[in-house]
Amino acid sequence: MHLPAPLTSVHLACAERLVDTALLQYVSSYLDTTLEWSLDEAAGAGFLHLVRRLHAAGAAATEDAIDWAAANGHLGVVQWLHAHRNDGATTWAIDNAASSGHLTLVCWLLTHRREGCTHRAMDAAAGNGHLDVVQWLHSHGCASATAAAMDGASTTGALHIVQWLHANRTEGCSIHAFDGAATNGHLHVLQWLHRHRSEGGSVTAMDGAVHNGHFDVVVWLQTHRHEGCSERALHAAIASHRLDLVRYLCEHGHGAPCAPWSLVWAAKCAADAIGAYLLSFHEHSPIQLQTALNAAAAAGSISLVTHLLHHVSDRGSVAIDGAASRGHLEMVQLLHAHRFPGSSLALEGASAGGHLDIVDFLLQTCKLVPTPRAVDRAASRSHVPVLQRLLDRGAIASSSALRAAAAHGHADVVALLLDASDTVLDVEIAHTAAIANGHVDVAMLLDTARRSSSTC
Repeated sequence: MHLPAPLTSVHLACAERLVDTALLQYVSSYLDTTLEWSLDEAAGAGFLHLVRRLHAAGAAATEDAIDWAAANGHLGVVQWLHAHRNDGATTWAIDNAASSGHLTLVCWLLTHRREGCTHRAMDAAAGNGHLDVVQWLHSHGCASATAAAMDGASTTGALHIVQWLHANRTEGCSIHAFDGAATNGHLHVLQWLHRHRSEGGSVTAMDGAVHNGHFDVVVWLQTHRHEGCSERALHAAIASHRLDLVRYLCEHGHGAPCAPWSLVWAAKCAADAIGAYLLSFHEHSPIQLQTALNAAAAAGSISLVTHLLHHVSDRGSVAIDGAASRGHLEMVQLLHAHRFPGSSLALEGASAGGHLDIVDFLLQTCKLVPTPRAVDRAASRSHVPVLQRLLDRGAIASSSALRAAAAHGHADVVALLLDASDTVLDVEIAHTAAIANGHVDVAMLLDTARRSSSTC
């Protein structure tokens, strides 16, 4: 029998008995989830009707009610709570209202409440670009401030606030003003601070500018300032593949101390063009070159590996192992063509990643022999085509592979291993692993195999 939707039934019942308040309240208790809200939460969300309703129901509240309502700009809720409740508030009410730029709320709270505010009010208002709030707090003598005010305004690029604070307040700023402006690319603020303030900055200025790709700021800092940068700047430029920044830093003396190992970092980041530049910029030791080649191979950077092959004489297996594990077939083929040997680690890594094309290449061209670990890894990750290929090439279905597949719930792998095995597998341990991990379907499959073997 088809039943009508619940709300349809409610509508019909209420239409017939519209004046039955008890019925409406009864239905509401099932359909209305707002009574699960606290009064504090309702106030913070600005739901005045719900605040009134919860108040009428005798709900308790805390100082958070006014604090949260003020922070979110709900003046009407704040006024109602002030008139009808006595739960109080804290300095966070004005502090957060000022931070969010709710000037009307700030004025009302300072006029009608006694909690006051702290330095956070002006500091946060300045940092968030609310000059009107800053000026009002200042003119009414109701807020202290710290250097964080100008620091924050500088960091967000609010030069007009920086200038006003400089002219009207005495807190000044710290090096974070300069560093923050540089990091966020506010060159106009940097130039003003450079001319009118004496706090200066640190290496964080150029480090941050490089990290965020502000080339014009980097050039200005190099030309007009003396703080320089740390090795983090070059590494950040490499990570973001900014060859222009890498070249500029190196050509102006900021790359030499860390350039040798930066080649390895470029290789790990697959920054081929940068790696080629660093290779020509600085002499590198054999271990640095070998480490870079291994990293570039793992990252699949064909171009950089091609460059490095002319500088590396060691033909170890690490390069192919890394490339195979990460699925870079073209890289594996390139390295093999240059007489880099593959190892069991390459086959095991490719098996774990499900890279059938690489598994085939390693088995057929590199003449590698399947290992028990390769079988276990393919089985535990449910790479059925890879597992089938390994078994076809003479790999043995082992109890450890069966247990791993059962523990991970791979029923198809379990079935394949049971069918492929010429020896007696430890079904009992696999069954226990399946049960322990909640894989009932696999446990049933193994139970069937267990009964079948006992019958035989």
